[in-house]
Amino acid sequence: MLQNPPLISPELHAEIVRALLPRRQEIFAIITDHPYITFDAIARRFPATPGRTLAYDIASLVKQGLVQKHGVTRGVCYTVKEVTISSINNGDSTSES
Repeated sequence: MLQNPPLISPELHAEIVRALLPRRQEIFAIITDHPYITFDAIARRFPATPGRTLAYDIASLVKQGLVQKHGVTRGVCYTVKEVTISSINNGDSTSES
């Protein structure tokens, strides 16, 4: 039987989010408030920030296991991922397409 890894405590999750760079904290908050948000919707919130920079920030959040990417190319949307102990230890960046 496949066992789900244990979730981390809300306090530890909040500490991880606080350790992010300010723009990444804001991107994470936007994704939290708007599940299944597209890159274009996020980019509209940062008109002075180049798209490549935002893409790098979002990719970093995905790599850290805080955000999950759904889809490919223009159909991509992002959601907040349930953070588990193993996703933090392994730097899990799995995504479902």
